[in-house]
Amino acid sequence: MKGVHVAGLVFLVILAVTGCATYQTTDSVQPAEHWSYTVRERVPAKGRTEYFGRLTYRSREIEPYFSEIAAGSLRFRFLIQTEREPFSGYRRVKSAGGGAPATKKSSGPPAQNELRRGWYLGAVDERKSGTPEEWIWVRRENLEAFVDPRRLGDLARDFKLGSIIRKPESNVQFKLTVEEHF
Repeated sequence: MKGVHVAGLVFLVILAVTGCATYQTTDSVQPAEHWSYTVRERVPAKGRTEYFGRLTYRSREIEPYFSEIAAGSLRFRFLIQTEREPFSGYRRVKSAGGGAPATKKSSGPPAQNELRRGWYLGAVDERKSGTPEEWIWVRRENLEAFVDPRRLGDLARDFKLGSIIRKPESNVQFKLTVEEHF
């Protein structure tokens, strides 16, 4: 308990000295220890507190290709910071059913080509029996799929999905000159 008070005191000292502070918490995400969810809290000198949620699998950040992700019994939604929304990145949300997505009784096992490819299309309640336990459900607009987390980039590439957020462009300017050598 003493460590919590010391951490809080350090946080306040950093805020007072710099006018800005960042605080980070990390949770282990079920179903496996390979998942991590981190929320970074930034307190600027003036203005409101900002939050950024980061979801990682095997220490690799999940790229923001998908607006929703369900991993085990946990669900995440990707948010973009706005005037009214201080949160950006993946944010943990309550599942509609309160637990893991249900599996329809009529679903058979994934086909061999689906297992090799690393994903198959399906709504959150259409998980096929025999789907590998580590596979997660993802959604982007009208695309919903169950996918091996190591194959998220392949799924995004196959459906030509770009990042939900644009990477900031560099402010570096170049002046190019063309010399004629005739």
